Amino acid sequence: MTVLRLILLCFAIVLAVAVIYAGLAAGALFAVWFLDGGLALLWTGAGIGLGLWLMRLVRLETAGSLRYATAGGLGLGVLALAVLGLGLAGWLSRPSLGLLAIAGLCGWLPVLREIDAITIREAMRRRPTGWAIWLVPAVVLGVALVAVAIPPGILWNSLGDPHAYDVLEYHLQVPREWYELGRIVPLKHNAFSYFPFGMEMHFLAMMHLAGGPWAGMYAAQFMSLAHMVLAALAIHGITVAVLAHRGIGTKGSDTSRAVMAAAVAVTAFVAVPWTVLLGTIAYNEAGLLLYAALAIAWTIRQETTSRQWIMGGAFAGLACGCKYTGVPMMLILWPLALLGSGQWQTAKLKRIVLYCAVGMATFSPWLVRNLIWTGNPVFPEATRLLGRAHFSEGQVQRWEAAHTVSEKQRPVAARLEAFGREVFADGRYGYVFWPLAIAAIIYLWRRREARTLAVFILLLAVFWLGVTHVQSRFYVVAVVPAAILIGILCGIISSQWWIFGVAAASLVLAAPLFHGALWPAAQFQAFGLYDLSRFDEAIKTRCESGRKLALVGDARAFLYVMPMANLRYRTVFDVDQKPGQGLVDAWLGSNAAAIRGEYQIVEDRGELLRFSRTYRNISFLP
Repeated sequence: MTVLRLILLCFAIVLAVAVIYAGLAAGALFAVWFLDGGLALLWTGAGIGLGLWLMRLVRLETAGSLRYATAGGLGLGVLALAVLGLGLAGWLSRPSLGLLAIAGLCGWLPVLREIDAITIREAMRRRPTGWAIWLVPAVVLGVALVAVAIPPGILWNSLGDPHAYDVLEYHLQVPREWYELGRIVPLKHNAFSYFPFGMEMHFLAMMHLAGGPWAGMYAAQFMSLAHMVLAALAIHGITVAVLAHRGIGTKGSDTSRAVMAAAVAVTAFVAVPWTVLLGTIAYNEAGLLLYAALAIAWTIRQETTSRQWIMGGAFAGLACGCKYTGVPMMLILWPLALLGSGQWQTAKLKRIVLYCAVGMATFSPWLVRNLIWTGNPVFPEATRLLGRAHFSEGQVQRWEAAHTVSEKQRPVAARLEAFGREVFADGRYGYVFWPLAIAAIIYLWRRREARTLAVFILLLAVFWLGVTHVQSRFYVVAVVPAAILIGILCGIISSQWWIFGVAAASLVLAAPLFHGALWPAAQFQAFGLYDLSRFDEAIKTRCESGRKLALVGDARAFLYVMPMANLRYRTVFDVDQKPGQGLVDAWLGSNAAAIRGEYQIVEDRGELLRFSRTYRNISFLP
């Protein structure tokens, strides 16, 4: 099996998976791949090209998969911040973003000049060791490429995490509003608009380049997939680099061992169901995983220079810019893992300080934005310490209660039980992934890099138990160091095939999870459908009525394919109910009487009742 034949075989597997799920709608599926996927590919290519240019500028040298993963993360991170700056200035448009993309693509020109047709031909004729390993990622990629072409809000709803609601409430909805407004502004009816939106900046860019919010929503999903693929590429590069530091992969048969080990690390990563679930929707975890992997890549090896620590810190800050939880994870826990493992002491402490300073610098645009908007750089977090802006005391209490562990789960025993249920026994992690990772930790504990990764995994567990509201998804960052450990284990031991077998078994065990959710969604044959209201007859009727609508109890505004000028909504955290005031009037806001006269009120009584039972300072008074 040559490299060329392996590539063709993997391509055939991807097409076979697509045809199996799409059936007669395969043509529509391939159209989404070509049009929306092509747009996302051009934007991602621009990011990689920009990153390659920046790496040459700062003289940052690396090779192989880590080079392109680093370039992709660096370039896409810079593009996201550029979109933020243009949006705040009111200069976002298709021409301005098109110029950014063209400039980024020009970064490929030096690479194209380096291409040697003879070298490529020889590379395609090579016989890769352990080629069968790549068949598992090919199957996963086929599943992912089907999933990204399914309309937002339709897929993965049965798997126990509020993907659809979050996507329709703010991951796509906030960029939609900024697109229609023509600039990035605070949205007091949507508290999530104050979050760092590193991933959502790409979603906003897709909307501008595609010509509308719904025209760009599939490209937005492809951007999540692009970040997850780059994360897998980074894991491949880290594994090769760590093994090379140990003298494995530098010559002879060791090269085959390192290549196979890196392939196993990638397989372990992509075979975790959470990787597919989060990489095929317009969410922010894909960016968090990519930047976390790159921060690890540039700081884990002993021989790192100050320039490499600066690069690692930049990626840590970009991780924070995707999700607030990136701050403790990458600016506190990862440095502690580096120190706690005994790897960096005394003199190297200065580099950790440098890493954190650079991380805060690349995260700072989001802090400055919120500081100007609200006076609190991390609003709506830390409101008691840094200011609550327009939130009332009741809203502060509601936010805090909703984003901390419940009273029932506060005892240590209850949290440990939740960890076992939400992590070890959760099929979304694959039932063999964690046992294999634990085996790698035990076997590799005496090795510096492996011990650092193991300590990081343990610190993430402590953080998950002590700070988060114990949801399975909040531990997903630990999949990155665990997959690297599995790959290192494969490179260290003499027999690797059994590890590949176990990693592949995780995909087999996850297959019912994927299939059970993907097959029913694919049978709608709605690939590339842009009118989301067609999935709900009541919503479709309301949109077609031409009337102005005010949603009460429902913040899934992205389902309503109509101008925002004719639509009002509010998230539950933006409701300030006064004593004796009805919840509907509180939801409509201070000018409730005027809204009742101008808008058709769409009331979701079921949600209002649920909110009144589960959220603080809300009372449903019929």
